Amino acid sequence: MLKVGASRVCMNPPADLFPTPDHRNFEGMYNDMFCRAIAVEQGESRLLFVTWETERVPYIPDLTAQIARAAGYPEEAVVLAATDNHTSISDHHVGNGAEQLTPEVERMRSRWMETEVRVGIEAAVTAVKDLRPARYGYGEGESYINTNINLQTPYGFWVESPNPKGFSDKTLAVIKFVDEQDGKLIAALVNYPTPAIMGFLARDFDHKRKCSGNFCGIACRFAEQYYGQDAVVMWTYGAGGNQGLIHHVGSLRYEYPDGYTTQVPYPDGIVFMQMESLGRIHGADIVECLNNITRYSQRMPVRIAAKSVMLPTRRRVETGNGNPPFRMGGTGLRPADIPYGQVGPVPKPPLTEPDPEHPAELKMGVILLGDIAIVTVNVELYAEIGRAIKEASPYKKTFVLTAEKDFDKVICVVDKSSVNAEVFNAYSPIMVIPGSSDELIVNCALELLDQALDA
Repeated sequence: MLKVGASRVCMNPPADLFPTPDHRNFEGMYNDMFCRAIAVEQGESRLLFVTWETERVPYIPDLTAQIARAAGYPEEAVVLAATDNHTSISDHHVGNGAEQLTPEVERMRSRWMETEVRVGIEAAVTAVKDLRPARYGYGEGESYINTNINLQTPYGFWVESPNPKGFSDKTLAVIKFVDEQDGKLIAALVNYPTPAIMGFLARDFDHKRKCSGNFCGIACRFAEQYYGQDAVVMWTYGAGGNQGLIHHVGSLRYEYPDGYTTQVPYPDGIVFMQMESLGRIHGADIVECLNNITRYSQRMPVRIAAKSVMLPTRRRVETGNGNPPFRMGGTGLRPADIPYGQVGPVPKPPLTEPDPEHPAELKMGVILLGDIAIVTVNVELYAEIGRAIKEASPYKKTFVLTAEKDFDKVICVVDKSSVNAEVFNAYSPIMVIPGSSDELIVNCALELLDQALDA
């Protein structure tokens, strides 16, 4: 018999952490943030999903073990994920080169991590206690709130900006769990290939930076309020390393006739309005997809397989000032010290060379839930690689889930069709050679699908 339980726990930072002493300098809350959990049992098989509305899974080495012990589940059956929410306090950047680890930042980090652990354990334990007979269904729809964000301007600059000509995956994949007796929604696991980076460093109308659940948190609460009865809607991040919202980050691209390009921030408050709008639209898309699922099953065998694959990397040749972010173009209105007609050549990207002694470890997994295949990765994949995995999978119902259990550095894997895109995410702290890993990743996914099926 299939049993499913779910829970949602508010995870707002303690009020005395504001204003935060880090570079994000949050001064309060825009809306509530949540940690969610979904527990699944089919006979002796068990699976537990836990997600935080944060940028990364909490940077706590034994977090999986802590949650597994508290819930009474084996560690290999626990899947931890975050929504890549850039309007959350971050613990993984602190001490990682982004800023100095001052005593004030260290105290903030410690308090925030305590909150993250507490809500994760509470959500997991409550979901297990909530287990009840259930049925499940699967559906896919589309949500037209995202776009490709790797854009080359007419003058040759590569920028992070909406690119309607680039490939964009708008697939909204949903697993729906309903109560066996009354048919009401227990939980939904939603997957969409776009990170929640909107609102990063933006200010509200009162000129304050604020924490929030981002657009995906707004979407989840929209759907949860629609269904009521303590329904839990869990949002997960798919393969979207080169995807962004149609209102990207919080700025507009300005082009100049002499080739200069810059990103001009919106006035305070506008970005939060855009986040609210797209979150509500996305929430309505989730509700539509859920309502279209009308066929259910009670049989959901759970099979799990996992392995690591090593990806080839490159390193910067010149590292005198570390690995600063690489971006072309300006920020803000054109400064007076760049007069018209004196833009200069397109900036050259950092010089790199292969680094065979330091390959990047990609941790991959496959979860088979009945006739649904979830491929998990602990890095950000370009959408084209996600598409290749789905096309190669023998399971019609397949999606990619960015599940980061113990990953503290940003890796973005650029697909082979995007090797010439000299953009920010191609120069992450650990640089996988662009175009080198498409087949490695797809083949590993196929191997794991076979392995899980034989388990």
